[in-house]
Amino acid sequence: MTDQEKRQGLKGRSSLPMNRGMLFTVNPEQDVQLWMVGVRFPLDMVFLHNGKVSAVLRDVPPCSTSPGDCPIYPSGGIVDSVIELAAGTADSLSLAEGSTIKILELD
Repeated sequence: MTDQEKRQGLKGRSSLPMNRGMLFTVNPEQDVQLWMVGVRFPLDMVFLHNGKVSAVLRDVPPCSTSPGDCPIYPSGGIVDSVIELAAGTADSLSLAEGSTIKILELD
């Protein structure tokens, strides 16, 4: 994934299928902050460190105001990756702090 693709993320898409997501690798691992500028639908944000879920933010709403007024969502600690999923997916997969995730790339 290029830096431009990372910056674009899910902005501009109209939806995201259940059990699909966007994986962001954080290198070097660090605290991260995300926002929902330009995203049109709610997401679950899953923060990972060493293959385990460190935090899950569920049903994060899109931000339709100016970027300066959009909330920031912190990871709450050091992470090495973040997965953005359609809202409700984290619950359907029973993801919680301490869960282990196996990530598969789809063709």
